[in-house]
Amino acid sequence: MGAAVIANEEEIVWLEDIGRLPYVREIEYAYANTRKQPIRWTGSGRVVGYSTLRPDARSQTPGYFVRRIFLIQPHDRSENPDGVYATGCPVEGVDPLTVHPDIPGRITRRAWGCDNAPDRPHHAGGRCVLCGRQWNEVTW
Repeated sequence: MGAAVIANEEEIVWLEDIGRLPYVREIEYAYANTRKQPIRWTGSGRVVGYSTLRPDARSQTPGYFVRRIFLIQPHDRSENPDGVYATGCPVEGVDPLTVHPDIPGRITRRAWGCDNAPDRPHHAGGRCVLCGRQWNEVTW
């Protein structure tokens, strides 16, 4: 999601302790039929948080609002530490500690799972001490 600003959010509601989640999957959901109530998610994954909107937030299409939801999949690091995301995170993954109303979350070293991983849009090259991956200059 990058540096875009999400409009009209009032609060982020966390349903679980985000301190134990290195990353969450941040999704913009365009079919919420309420500004405040929990979103009924029928897709895969477990909802661990969602945004609420200000009372004056306008609908995107009649009766539907764009809101963010935050998900965890069974193969994510918090559920399967030695799995496919032992290091790294999915493209929609963000550190939940960086999520705030109207501001998208960011990928951090905590989310990536490597102390030597990028923690900002540009970073110096190097080899990750945890996963051994060689980093050249990368732009996110």
